[in-house]
Amino acid sequence: MQKMQKMQKPSFKSYDEATRYITEECLRIYQEKDTTPCAELVLHLLDAPQLKMHCPQHHYLIPAAMLTSAYKVQGRPVEMLQADLMEAMMRAKNVLPA
Repeated sequence: MQKMQKMQKPSFKSYDEATRYITEECLRIYQEKDTTPCAELVLHLLDAPQLKMHCPQHHYLIPAAMLTSAYKVQGRPVEMLQADLMEAMMRAKNVLPA
């Protein structure tokens, strides 16, 4: 009988450049001293050259910015943000293209 292969847990590094950028920037900004308003964070992320005008990463960008801003204000631990960014990323991957 063939052994079942372990499912590999997804990581932020296993995804495209734009998704990695969004995640890394959110985590970097989260750890800064000052708070960044959500709208300002969205505009900052949208300036990334990795993001094309019409791309599926926008389905991740907005929840990522909202989570980052809210968790920063609420003082939640970075580990919680990392876990919830992963969840948002996985859910965004399931949004069907128009």
